[in-house]
Amino acid sequence: MIVVFDKGGLEGWLAEEDELAGQTDAVALLSDGRQVRIPVNLLQPRNASAYDLPLHFSELAPENAAGPEDRVLLPVHEETLEVGKRRVEKRLEIRKTVSERQATVERPVTREEVEIERVRVDRPVDGPVPVRREGETLVIPLLEEEVVTQKRLVLREELRITKRRTRENRTATVALRSEDAVVTRTDPGDSTKEDR
Repeated sequence: MIVVFDKGGLEGWLAEEDELAGQTDAVALLSDGRQVRIPVNLLQPRNASAYDLPLHFSELAPENAAGPEDRVLLPVHEETLEVGKRRVEKRLEIRKTVSERQATVERPVTREEVEIERVRVDRPVDGPVPVRREGETLVIPLLEEEVVTQKRLVLREELRITKRRTRENRTATVALRSEDAVVTRTDPGDSTKEDR
């Protein structure tokens, strides 16, 4: 038999020979002996042999009740066992607390110290110098570009001086001086004479 539960939990039974597929109504026998006609489109499947009705059986209109010309159904009860499984979602709330305690631990530790020494080189190189290792020492070259100024002689220009000798006649008034000597001789027996 197919069991129908109404909104209030009241049970009704449909005859097994009633096929719900393709029908608009089905006849249900209630526990108080009444028979009602239930619209099939209102039935909601609960499991393979039970349905839920979202109304009370008493809410069905009187004209939907089965008449005396309908067959009388006597319920025959049979208990069946259905075993199945369904997924149930459960939420868990987990709180994590952190406690602190003091503990003394003795462990060997290794410590490394680095000594950095700067060595001035100031030597020109042709290209990049790779990092190298000298024993336990790692040598990292530090390069720097510098501008080199070079002094050289450059012939900028030449002064060309040419000496030319020319002759020409020029007229000029020049004062010329000359000296004359006047000699006066005196002889005891003669008169005085002047020589020029």
